[in-house]
This record gives sequence, C-alpha cells and structure tokens, in this order.
Amino acid sequence: MAFLSKLLIGVLALQLQFISCIPTCPLPGSGNDAVEKIPSRVAPGASLSYKKTSICETTPGVEAFSGYIHLPSTLIGKWGGASQYNASIFFWYFESRNSPHDSPLGIYFGGGPGTSSMGGVYSENGPCYVSNDSNSTRPNPHSWNNNVNMLYIDQPVQTGFSYDATISSTLNLMTGEIAGLNGTVKTNLTFIGGVLPSQNPANAPNTTENAARIVWEALNIWTLEFPKYRSVDDRVSIWGNSYGGHWVPGIASRILAQNKKIYRGRLHGRPAKRIELDAIGITNGCIDSKIEGSFYPEFAFNNTYGFKGISEEVYKESVNNATKPGGCLELLDQCDNLASIYDPEGWGANETVNAACALATGYCFQFVQGSFTDRSDRNPFDISLKLPTRSPPDYMIGFLNQAWVRKDLGVPVNFSISAPHIVNTFFTITGDPVKSKIGTLGKIAKAGVKIALIHGDRDYRCNWLGGEAVSLAIDWDSKGDFRAAGYAPIQTNESYIGGYVRQHGALSFSRVLDAGHAVGAYQPETVSQIFDRVVLGNDVATGEIDIDIESEEDKKEGQYSTQGPASVFHVKNSLPDSSPNECYLLDAPITCTDKELAALGSGQAVVKDFIVHSAA
Repeated sequence: MAFLSKLLIGVLALQLQFISCIPTCPLPGSGNDAVEKIPSRVAPGASLSYKKTSICETTPGVEAFSGYIHLPSTLIGKWGGASQYNASIFFWYFESRNSPHDSPLGIYFGGGPGTSSMGGVYSENGPCYVSNDSNSTRPNPHSWNNNVNMLYIDQPVQTGFSYDATISSTLNLMTGEIAGLNGTVKTNLTFIGGVLPSQNPANAPNTTENAARIVWEALNIWTLEFPKYRSVDDRVSIWGNSYGGHWVPGIASRILAQNKKIYRGRLHGRPAKRIELDAIGITNGCIDSKIEGSFYPEFAFNNTYGFKGISEEVYKESVNNATKPGGCLELLDQCDNLASIYDPEGWGANETVNAACALATGYCFQFVQGSFTDRSDRNPFDISLKLPTRSPPDYMIGFLNQAWVRKDLGVPVNFSISAPHIVNTFFTITGDPVKSKIGTLGKIAKAGVKIALIHGDRDYRCNWLGGEAVSLAIDWDSKGDFRAAGYAPIQTNESYIGGYVRQHGALSFSRVLDAGHAVGAYQPETVSQIFDRVVLGNDVATGEIDIDIESEEDKKEGQYSTQGPASVFHVKNSLPDSSPNECYLLDAPITCTDKELAALGSGQAVVKDFIVHSAA
C-alpha cells in the first residue's frame, strides 16, 4: 500500500538503526557492571533487573536507573500475538531533581505505534539533549524530572530497547532492509550489523488494549518491587506523544479497570497495587479519526500561518473522500460498529473487525490525510520545513548505539528508534489507528482524572484543529462548562506567552505557538510549565491557581474556568524560513537528498559523526 510505504519511510521515521557490532561481542551490562536482579514475588517467573546510570542526568545528588521488567509467557499469554512469548520491557527511571522522596511519578510512552520513549528523553522532556557529535549530551534545564520522578518505558515489546528474544541481524541503511545473520558480517558505511529483538510480529501485541494489558503487568511489578522508587506521594500521571493519543487513554483505562478489581491488595490470587492515577497528558496526539478527519484538508488549506498546502480543488476532493458514500467516515463507522459487537475488549483476534478497520485505516490515511502528504514538499510534522529537513534531529540514534552508552544502560540489544513490523501489524492487520478513543477519554474524565491535551500548532499529522475538536467532544460531567470556557494566554514566564489554553476543572486543551509535532522540542519551557501545572494541580494559564477540588468548601466555590475568546484561530503566525536539511547517515532515507543518497551509495560521501558533510 502506498500510504504504508510513506509511513514506513517518511511519516514517523520508522526505520531501524543500529551500529555495527559483531555478534560475538560481549553484551553491554556484563563484566564489571553492577546489574541488580530481583526475582518477582508478585508474579511467578517474572523478574526485575536494573543498574544505576551515569549518562544524561548528571545533576549532583540526583540518581537514575535503567533496567528491564522481565515478563514470562505464562503471565502475558497470547495477548495480541500468534504465539506465547516472553517480554523484557525496558525502563529508565529519573529521580526528581527536587525532593524525590515526596514527588509524584510521571510515566512517559513514545508514539508510533512502536516508537521508543527515548525520543522523549533526548529530544523533548528528558534531563538532557544529545549534541551533534552523537557522542555527548548537554543538560535540559526544562526537564520534566525537575519536580516529578519520571519513568520512561519502551513498549510494545520489540520497541526501542525492549525485546522478546535477541537475534543477530544486518541492516542496509540505504533501503532499510533487515536480515538475519549467521556468523560474522563484513560491514561498511551503509551496511551494518547488530543485535535486535526477534522481528517476529507474532511476538508482540497487535492492539492498544493488548499493549495496555502488558504495560499494566509491568507497572504492577515495578511499583511494588522496584526498590529505588520510594516516594511518599503515590500520585501517578501517564503521558505520551503522537500515538500516545491511543496509548495513554488505553493504558489509563486499563489501570482504572484493574484498580476496581483490586481488593485488599490482591488480584486473581496474587499481590497487586492500586495505581493512583491522578492525571493523563497527550502531546500532539492522534486520538479519534472520525472527529479529526475533516480537519486534515481544513488545516492544509486554511491554517493560522496563511500557508496553503493544497489547492481548493484538492481540498474539495479530500472533503468528498471523507464524506461520500463508501468514504472515510462511512468506513470508520463500519469499523466502530463491528468492533463494538465482535471485539469490544480489543483482543484483535476477530478477522471481520480487523479487515474492516484495516480497510478504513488504509483509505482514510491515503485519500483524506494523504491529500497533503502526497502532494506537498513540506514536512507534515512541521509545515515550516521543506523535506527532507526534519526537527528535532536524530542524534540520539547514534548516541544510544555507542558501545559506552549501551554499557552504561546495561542493554543487550542495539537501539531502534521504531519497529516497522509493529507499524505494519497495527495499520494493515488490525487497523488499530482508527479505533476511537473519545469514549475512553470520557470515562477517564468522569473518574476524576485530570486530562491535558497539548498541541504544537505547526503540526499537520496530528493538528491542533482536530485536537481542539476532540477536547470539545469529550463526554463528561462538565462538558457544557468546558465548551463555554474561553481561551486564556499561557504565561510561560514573566515576559513570554507560549500559547493559549481552554480549561474547565480537570480538562484543558492547549495550543502551543510556533511548535511542531514534537512540541516539547520546540517550546520546552512552555510545555514543561504546562506539565508541572497539570501534575501539581494548578491552572495551566498561570500556575498560580489551585484547581484540585479536595474539600466541600472547594466544591461550593465551583470549578475553575478560563476566561477569554471562544476561539483562538484569529491568532495568526508567520512561517519561518525552512532550515537546510542535514543528512544523517542513520536516518538516511528520511533526512538525505537524492544527491546525498547517491553519494552514500557510491561511497563518495564524506561522513563525520554520522553527518554527511560532502556529497561529491
């Protein structure tokens, strides 16, 4: 399918990248590294392994630990896979820089589906940024662990550093082709070897709900048994970007459902702990295709930057593709209706449901969302950039595959930014991307959990117009009050307004100005302020008003609402000039021009620190 090939190559940077390592080389984490291993008392056959890390978080006195939650096949069964499989789920835990023992816990998931959470660590909201040598870092003063203990998790299994089983593999950097390897490999600039997860799609979940089931098992073990998590503040928030619009509601829903089942600390005859879910947050998330769909042609044709990415003729064609009989909206209805009857719990095993939802996914992505991406030379994640320029850069790929970095993390596999076989399963087998999460968000809101939707306004892929529509459609007790609330400026600091927010009580929607899909990479201070204000229970606009309702007196005073205009579409921006592309060897098909690719293929390119400096 044309739409899928574009996704695999150009949409979500869905290529595996790893640095050469002969299969017989020792695994990182062996030798003198102090890896602690703890058999689980919570789940027979499960275990934790972890070690202290020295990279990225270098603030004196602040500790960080990376490791794995090892889940046996007997625990996770056949959740989304065609066979039973073990799952080793990678995590990286950063203590709060301020009072970790009484700070809440934030948990972050990457998007994708199948994109590593390390993008959050190194490009958006973690303690450091990777420098352009792909071999060093610099501190992030706006890290989310300033006031919150942060846990980053790579999921589903086979994403990032998470794995089921390991295999020796080769990768052609020019084509993205991955192959198994027996013996040794002769590598060169564009053909490399490494150790990867199995690449078997049967050994991974195939729906959001199945992924959430595995994540809950991992979190239950981690929160009960990880000895370095010692905060007296038991509040937990769940965060994610992009496909986090599916992950975050799905995982939050699973947590709330399991909390209801837990009685006297035990679930199904084994220990379990309530996860005190206090808030969820989604940055530039794609949440509900039916609501967001019409805003793809709208954003491409009429946005706040005065940029017309498509002609009026193409705009009308795209709208027609959405609304006509047999079009996108009708296909989405068929998917939802069949799923509600034959697969309401999201097991992904009903062929009729899978076929209908995969058909809707393919059609809507190609003929509605694709109206812009198939015709424009602009980056759909930031319409100010001309392809192949991308932002933020991919320096973390090289960094996380440096031998000394992998040793510090104690990981037995090479780093992959994303897992194409997981993308293929979700898009073409189960059609998970078009399964609605708006109802799930409503249930989460009714449970009293705070919800923050945050959108950078230069992103087409999960654009803010669609995100705003989703926020207005959430069915909860204060839906009318939220819709009646106006937009207030987000006061990032004393001298800067970073965007605009509509908020009533626990629900907020923020438009962040001059930011693309990875909103935290563009406006780190603004997004960090929003994060802190949501987690700590303050208003998003100023951070000065306590919006948590904890007493009868609070209830009498009523819930907080922002005041201002009903819309901020009138707030216009100007697109900056596109920066030149930087051809990065480990993401060559996405970041390089045809000339640069040709030079790499012929061996004529001059490459330093994975960056092509000359393409003769």
